[in-house]
Amino acid sequence: MHANLAARRHLKRGVPPHLAGHPDYNVHADDIDFQIESDFIGLMAPGMPRSATDIAMRAGRVMNFGEGIYGGVFVSCMYSATFFAKSPRAVVEAGLRCLPPRSKYHRVIADVLEWSRAEPSDWESVWRRMEKKWNLAEPCPEGAMRPFNIDAALNGAYIALGLLYGGGEMDRTIEVFDARRAGL
Repeated sequence: MHANLAARRHLKRGVPPHLAGHPDYNVHADDIDFQIESDFIGLMAPGMPRSATDIAMRAGRVMNFGEGIYGGVFVSCMYSATFFAKSPRAVVEAGLRCLPPRSKYHRVIADVLEWSRAEPSDWESVWRRMEKKWNLAEPCPEGAMRPFNIDAALNGAYIALGLLYGGGEMDRTIEVFDARRAGL
């Protein structure tokens, strides 16, 4: 993963861990690295989103910053919420509550929640709206001008979309989440 590799290089060069994910050192600060590694935090903090957020904010700085850290916060809070939440929507809403309201990540997830309320049976319509509004924003530098965007906020929206339209069924959730491979 890009942010992890960049952080490792910087740590070996003496950059302090709390700065290794900062954009001054890491051009991949907003990538998905921490987001895909943060589930353990929610499992350590069942039903305790504040604790999950606190741990994620500290741990994520090693490889990410800003939206990249918020990806880990979102995922860890959703994991934390799954212990007591009554529905996938409640899980996504719990993750949203852990995000700073002015962050891009919060705005992306809020859009997905709003659009899914308006289109409760048409995930493809929500997918297209998501792609149109958010997929051209801040792609990973390695994927600029190519169909390759590992931006944490956008990929968090894919997670939310899968959960919201998966109906609590694993196969369906994965099918919706992985629609980008089908070219939608």
